Amino acid sequence: MKQIKVGTFPLGHENVELYAIPSADGGCFYFQPADNSLPRIKIGLDYDRWDQVVSVLLHETMEFLMARLLNRYEQTGVYGDHASYLFMFTHCQFSDLCQRQAKFVAAALPEVAAHWNKLKAKKKK
Repeated sequence: MKQIKVGTFPLGHENVELYAIPSADGGCFYFQPADNSLPRIKIGLDYDRWDQVVSVLLHETMEFLMARLLNRYEQTGVYGDHASYLFMFTHCQFSDLCQRQAKFVAAALPEVAAHWNKLKAKKKK
């Protein structure tokens, strides 16, 4: 599966690499994808509508932050059961999460849009 490195952007107090996958949907993140590497977020671009791509980017960046800042809990104790996560935070913590997310999203969106638009144009041919 081909991946495109979109760039490296600040997410909270750390830099995170963003990758786009043209032939996939959904997304994921890794705190340590390999030894001595930056954290990484991957998002799929295989959507008909731009708002769907933005939704995945928002989902993955917010969940990354909530996991990093210990606002995400596993209810079952079973690894890999992503549907059972519980997120808990105060309104002040939520505001902080949004501020941390905003810098990343504002910087990344134009780059992601360029890749998505190029993919859409290629599909029309």
